[in-house]
Amino acid sequence: MAFKRPNTGPPLDGGGEERGLLSAIDKIVNVIDKIVNVIGKILSAIDKILNAIDKARMCGVTEGGPGIWLAGKLRKMARKST
Repeated sequence: MAFKRPNTGPPLDGGGEERGLLSAIDKIVNVIDKIVNVIGKILSAIDKILNAIDKARMCGVTEGGPGIWLAGKLRKMARKST
């Protein structure tokens, strides 16, 4: 059975430092990408809410009683977007 080098530490040829740095940078980029995706989803949800408010204003919905109707519409939209 051949000797297997453990996965920890740099390889015997000394090239592990560069690979470790690239791996760390890759992980950081992946985390940043996930954060940007979450921010994009939040902005999309806010945009949908603002569009619903604009549509409600165009239909003549004013504050007061019809606000309950608008809240129900926003809840339905939030359920559909998730």
